[in-house]
Amino acid sequence: MNNKIIYKLKNQKGSVTLFVLIVMIFFLIILVSLFANTKTKIIEQEKQIAIIQKEYETENINQTMKHKYDEIINQ
Repeated sequence: MNNKIIYKLKNQKGSVTLFVLIVMIFFLIILVSLFANTKTKIIEQEKQIAIIQKEYETENINQTMKHKYDEIINQ
C-alpha cells in the first residue's frame, strides 16, 4: 500500500515538472516569435528609409529639365 502511494506521488511530481517545462517552452516560443517579428519589421523599415533617402538624394527632375531647356534655348 505504501509503495503505491509513494509511486503516485512521484508520478505527480513528474507530471508537474513536465507541465512547467511545456509552459516554459511555450512562452519561450512566443518570445522568440515576437523578437523575430520585431526584427523583421525593423529591417524592412530600414530598407524603406534607405530607398526614400536615395530618392531624395537624386537630382530633381524639374531642375534637370530646366537645365536641358536652357541649354537648348541658349544654343
